[in-house]
Amino acid sequence: MNTERFLHALWGKQPPGPLLIWSLPHKISRYSTDPRRALAQVRNSLDHHSQVYTAVGLPAPNYSQRWKSRPKSHEIHWLAGLWADVDSANGPADFNRLSATLEPFPDATIWVDTGGGWHGWWLFDEPWELDSDLKRRQAQELARAFQQEIRDLWQPHHWKLDATHDLSRVMRAPGTLNRKYDPPRPVTVTSCDGPRRPPQFWIKRYPGPTAVNSRIPSSASRPNAEPPFGNSLIISADRQVNPECLRLALARSPKFCATWQRRRSDLADASASGYDFSLAIQALRQGWNPQAVADLLISHRRIHGDDLKLRPSYYVRTINRASQLLTGIPG
Repeated sequence: MNTERFLHALWGKQPPGPLLIWSLPHKISRYSTDPRRALAQVRNSLDHHSQVYTAVGLPAPNYSQRWKSRPKSHEIHWLAGLWADVDSANGPADFNRLSATLEPFPDATIWVDTGGGWHGWWLFDEPWELDSDLKRRQAQELARAFQQEIRDLWQPHHWKLDATHDLSRVMRAPGTLNRKYDPPRPVTVTSCDGPRRPPQFWIKRYPGPTAVNSRIPSSASRPNAEPPFGNSLIISADRQVNPECLRLALARSPKFCATWQRRRSDLADASASGYDFSLAIQALRQGWNPQAVADLLISHRRIHGDDLKLRPSYYVRTINRASQLLTGIPG
């Protein structure tokens, strides 16, 4: 599969928005709704010894194109599918082992050998239109939960899955060269015959992000500040964790299971609150919404015979801290 066929696989013969071809080292963005022109831009970049990338999402047709800037996540209007980026140094042998660890997971549509690792693409049956902020948040949380499940599957095998769940992500384009190495390594497609699935397939697989199609608002700027969702959390002694969400989380993540059962030997704070905090981080990583996380913590305290702390402020602070520190705390 060459660059042209790869872009066609992502977006069809006529892309719904401007195709982005982005190149290093000068960080130049080139846009086109004409695939032929996009291919010419790829060839031009290669002629100038650049590294060439394309985007997982496209902006709307009326996007204000800037040659030194890429669309931000909130500007993405179309999404090709879900994706994963794993580092590897040992080529085909690593890929065979890597594939074996993913046997319980839905097959990827396309695998790309980047010369220094692998990109997996799980394409939708057609590009998903994100025509509202609500849909963009939903797509963002699906991507986060999707990558977390893969990370949990690979963790025992010491594979490193890069955190690439932002909707503005760019990935290496097949048919180009990875110039991080000397001599440069070709970026090639390893397989391209996997199934496509509608977004609803993944929404059903990760029920956490869909119960409320947004997570903790980013406007909460301090760990102890009470974010806007605080007044909407329902805190009572009879709250129960969603059994299907819990079942999936326990099955996907040994760490989540050990935390739920309080069998962690690596936690600096092994108090009930310390376990609450770790559970909140892990649940948010999997895309749970704030109410679902609060129900999880109440249920967790109940089964271990702890004070339920039926004060909304406790759960607001815990979930808010977990959200604020999500990218920096290992849980």
